[in-house]
Amino acid sequence: MSTIENYLLTVSALHTRMWAQAKPLEKRLRDLDAEYQAASRRPITDVVSRGAAAILLTQINATTDKLNAVYDDWQRTLSLITPPPPTIDPNTFPPPRTPGKLSARIPWPQDIPAEVKRQLGRMIDQGGIPVSKRVAVTVARAPYGGTGVVVEFAKW
Repeated sequence: MSTIENYLLTVSALHTRMWAQAKPLEKRLRDLDAEYQAASRRPITDVVSRGAAAILLTQINATTDKLNAVYDDWQRTLSLITPPPPTIDPNTFPPPRTPGKLSARIPWPQDIPAEVKRQLGRMIDQGGIPVSKRVAVTVARAPYGGTGVVVEFAKW
């Protein structure tokens, strides 16, 4: 197998694994939202439905946090996979352009939404997140005196 095929298989395996984690959370979130909408449509005097709406809201927030963590992990892992170097034929000048984007050749799982494909494809095509946005080097003071250099990784 070529380097590009290995890269595409790695990215495809990552998408399949991460989508298997995200899909049930998205379904759960849709179900909770439907229940919350039904409970919030009841009259204000219905105390039981108001209590159920409050409980559903905390479950929605917890599910949303889990889903966001999965998507953050997905993006972080994807940004760590480095794309293969372009292949250059020394017999040709200038080097030939590769047709299409690299993300267009990835075998995506069937049920990944288009907006997720678009966002992750954009990260693949730009080669990950630029280091300047992820890493900052700052000077810090130690608690017991002295100074040093700290490498901070941005939370995204």
